[in-house]
Amino acid sequence: MGRPSGCGSRSRWPATRNCCSSTSPPRRWTWQPGATHYLDEADANASRIIVVNHGRVIADGTPADIKAFTAIRTLRFTTQAPDPSELLRLPGVSDVLVNGTAVTVRTGDADATLPALYALQRQIKAMEVGGGGLEEALIALTSADNGGAASTDNDGGAPTGSGDVIPAGHGEINERVR
Repeated sequence: MGRPSGCGSRSRWPATRNCCSSTSPPRRWTWQPGATHYLDEADANASRIIVVNHGRVIADGTPADIKAFTAIRTLRFTTQAPDPSELLRLPGVSDVLVNGTAVTVRTGDADATLPALYALQRQIKAMEVGGGGLEEALIALTSADNGGAASTDNDGGAPTGSGDVIPAGHGEINERVR
């Protein structure tokens, strides 16, 4: 990811945009390589993403190009009293996140998961089906590049992105099941 010359190296994207706003003196854009671990930031602002694994470039393209490397789809919906273990048994489902009545399901086969979900005869509202995100794509890319083994932390522990309990931001706890 690049930033205009003259902006500090610690600049995040909003600051970068403001650095060369219409009220500031014109600056010549000089693209400099940058790195971020903020995948939502990269997805929203980068026009090109280069994925490097063990010193080798394994993918290079737009955020949409990179996200196309995963078959994971995200289903978001609401339902009364969702049962995470029941949802986890649906075909293709790899991950379930429940926050009250809001449910997020990650599946490798949305075409099989959706009919099975509706066959549960629960009232499903506000269904959204989305593609996999950058995180899923990066895990898929690095896993394939590493011979099929998921990336692990430096201690050789659990794969990155493992299902833990995650704070929701309003004092609630999201329940993540794998």
